[in-house]
Order: sequence, then C-alpha cells, then structure tokens
Amino acid sequence: MTAQPPKSSVDSSKRIVIAGGGTGGHIYPGVAIARSLIKKNPEIQIHFVGSPQGLEAKIVPREGFPLHLIQVGKLNYGGGIFGKLRTLFQLPKAFIESIFLLFELKPLFVLGLEGMPRVHLF
Repeated sequence: MTAQPPKSSVDSSKRIVIAGGGTGGHIYPGVAIARSLIKKNPEIQIHFVGSPQGLEAKIVPREGFPLHLIQVGKLNYGGGIFGKLRTLFQLPKAFIESIFLLFELKPLFVLGLEGMPRVHLF
C-alpha cells in the first residue's frame, strides 16, 4: 500500500528514500537528515518508506514528506509465534513491493534507519 505523493518533475538523481521507523527514535533523525539535505539543496526530493503500524504513519505526513507504506509485521516483539510466522509470510510480499517502489522512484540512494520497514529495502 503506497500513499500517493504528488508526481514531480524532480530528476530521480535528486530523489532520496529514507526507510525505517517504528519509534520516534528512528523517525525524527530521518526527518532531521531530510530537512538538512533539503536545506543544502532545495531541489532534492525526499520520500519515506515505513509501515502502517509504526509511528512514521503519523509523524512523517505531519512533517510534510511523502510516505510510502509497506505492510510488514514485527519479528522482535512478544506477539507470539503466530504473529512472527505471519510476519515471515509477509516478508516476500513486502520485498516485492519494495522493489517496485524503488523502480518507480529511482532514488539516488536509500538511507536505512533502524527498524523493520527498512529490512526489505536492502
């Protein structure tokens, strides 16, 4: 599932993807990096990738950046074996969605910040 950001005429060589989330400790550094990059070069376009369950689903849009949501669970939480198995089965689909997203955006690079949403992009 991808939140559709406005199409832009920005050259993909000036497009950067920041992936990761889950907690503010992963999201806010990404937002700070994004703002710093844009301050240095206002032509840069930043896209975030995250999960609908993480705080990024609330924080990133509020900060004014496009957010692409990819459904993937958590492997490192106490949700039980069935939750972890469900996440394992979601990973191939999330990986394929990530590949399609990267082909669509054609970013200069992807910055991975800790958290499950970044795993399938690498």
